[in-house]
Amino acid sequence: MKAIHDFFVRLPEAFNNEVKVGDTTLYIDPKWNEFENRKMEAEIVAVPEKYDTGAKVGDTLYFHHHVLIAGNGKRQRVQDDIYYVKYNPNNSNATQAYAYKNKDGDVQLLSEWIFLIPEDQPDEEVTESGIITEIKKPEFNQFGYVMCDSPVVRDLGLKAGDKVMIMKNADYRMKVDGKEIYRTHIDHIYATGF
Repeated sequence: MKAIHDFFVRLPEAFNNEVKVGDTTLYIDPKWNEFENRKMEAEIVAVPEKYDTGAKVGDTLYFHHHVLIAGNGKRQRVQDDIYYVKYNPNNSNATQAYAYKNKDGDVQLLSEWIFLIPEDQPDEEVTESGIITEIKKPEFNQFGYVMCDSPVVRDLGLKAGDKVMIMKNADYRMKVDGKEIYRTHIDHIYATGF
């Protein structure tokens, strides 16, 4: 298969439909908490011929959940387990491909998207003597650390490990190598230099 503008990925299962609890595997109905259980990574089976992304067939692509959820996953399904993922390096708001991981395990960002490692947030207030005075769930996490470099990251004067402040609701959660990260657009970064 040859792709012109977009990526094509192979994804036999669209949702994470099982969870391990100790040695026991529990199966989840994919309609339960559909948004949280959708998959957003898959094996690349074709790369865009029009653009030099650096990605190769066999690499892992990280993408927007609409690839699978929009139209019950039927809208972007090409074959039983093949989906196309929209990509446009010149219009990051029209692209669904955020990054890829090569065979060496290196994550490479695409377009104007940045992956952040969330800053730990306390969910309780504790006095100096150790007494818990309030338990609260943070409304959102406005801080994160740049996970990996890219030309866009460097253009902002940032590098991997730098702390940034992001706008409310820009803490869009994804998993990379089993760890929760944020996928954030460069326009959602408000401040740096902490």
